[in-house]
Amino acid sequence: MNTYKVVVVDDELNNILLLKHFIATYCLNVIVVGEALTSKDAIEVINECEPDILLLDIRLNGKEVFEALDQIKINKAQIIFVTSHDEYALRAIKYNAIDYILKPVIIEELILSINKAISKLNQQNYFDFSRGSQINKIERDISNNKDYIAVASMDKIELIKTSDIVYL
Repeated sequence: MNTYKVVVVDDELNNILLLKHFIATYCLNVIVVGEALTSKDAIEVINECEPDILLLDIRLNGKEVFEALDQIKINKAQIIFVTSHDEYALRAIKYNAIDYILKPVIIEELILSINKAISKLNQQNYFDFSRGSQINKIERDISNNKDYIAVASMDKIELIKTSDIVYL
């Protein structure tokens, strides 16, 4: 079973502690590797820990977390907003948020959101063709041989002779 790293960002320590408790109790394959109370700390912690999942409050001491998101280096992390501000939902979508949870946090919603983020991470890993020597060998063979074209579907990659293609 894979373990997934989470960073929790909120300007209220009680909210961080509550989310950490929920994660430790109900999400066994998820560990909190960092936390931050300010945007500046969030940038440092996220870049240092390289988490898989971010749990972010939107308003941090009068600033918006979107400013911090524009400055982080990683791009594979799944973002879950946990906030009491419902007016930022549309903007959160533009940052590819996996979910938007309103406070007070309902445990079931948090668990579902984290599971959704894990599914998305697993899906990304599944389609990562840079992994595995077998895949790399197939990739080299295909790129060196111009007689075939690879066509991907949901469950396989089919090689088709280019001479068999009548119409595209």
